[in-house]
Amino acid sequence: MTFSTFESCLIRYHVIGQRLVYSDFVLDRLAPRLNPLNIRTIFTENEKKEAEKLNQELWEYSLSSRICFDFNVVQLFSLLEAHDDMLSHLTTTERKKLESFLSEAWGVVEQQKTRICKWRNNHTAHGKSFAKDGSFIMIPDVDPDYFQGQIDLFKASKCAIIYIDGFLKNIPEYKKIILNYNSKSTKIKTMSSQPYLQIDVDPLLEKIKQNLKNNGLNSVLKTKLEFNSP
Repeated sequence: MTFSTFESCLIRYHVIGQRLVYSDFVLDRLAPRLNPLNIRTIFTENEKKEAEKLNQELWEYSLSSRICFDFNVVQLFSLLEAHDDMLSHLTTTERKKLESFLSEAWGVVEQQKTRICKWRNNHTAHGKSFAKDGSFIMIPDVDPDYFQGQIDLFKASKCAIIYIDGFLKNIPEYKKIILNYNSKSTKIKTMSSQPYLQIDVDPLLEKIKQNLKNNGLNSVLKTKLEFNSP
């Protein structure tokens, strides 16, 4: 079974919405643990050894939140593209009214369109971090108000979820289409942790290190994140 262009737009909304919900779920769990007030309490109430362990956990939470942010930017960009395609399908009075009822949520996303494109093209996806003259472009050059910008993009992600869910829940065709989509997608094998854990690049790593060493080059390669307590 093939999907029409309208059906494809609905499926794109569905997939993007799910991904944003997953990220939002992770961030909602991490954010309280990264709250400065909570962190201060943790370190004043625990012994040094326990505090070092908690410090490592905080780094892990922080890294996870950064990954979620980059992931959200890519999904927001995809939503902008999907929304452009969806506009051509707002051909009935009901669909046009539905879009207008959700305009406040969509407006928050649309307001960040330029920022989403800048972050996606220069930082999270394409990584075009070099100017035409070859100089490196730092994040403040991409977005001078980058700190507030991150907060605004997190807000846009939450509003995108509201918009997508409100739209899909009120499109009569959606329920049947997503059943067909799910029947196809459930047949697709997804990677589990077991094959991932079986990936072994150590022999290749040792070979590379030995090759570098034999040629008088630095062979001390660090391929994993290491936590060093102060």
